[in-house]
Amino acid sequence: MLFLTSHYFILLTLNRDLSAHADIYQSVLHLFSAPSEEVKSAAAFALGNISVGNVRKYLPIVISEIKNDPKKRYLLLHALKEVRFAYVS
Repeated sequence: MLFLTSHYFILLTLNRDLSAHADIYQSVLHLFSAPSEEVKSAAAFALGNISVGNVRKYLPIVISEIKNDPKKRYLLLHALKEVRFAYVS
């Protein structure tokens, strides 16, 4: 699993296609279980921006996770909000 620090979160907000990094989505999603609310919030923001980088790949996954994982739904909706904002701006 990719080790993520605050430096990596900065890179994950660049709206670039990171799908070449196969474990990036699961690594960020794993951080939704972190004890820190700040880390969870940053992970949701990062996941949204990862999704913007490759909407065709990640948006269906995010939507599926929203439907199937009630414990992570709130954070996933924040990730989805980032995708929406990227396309409204």
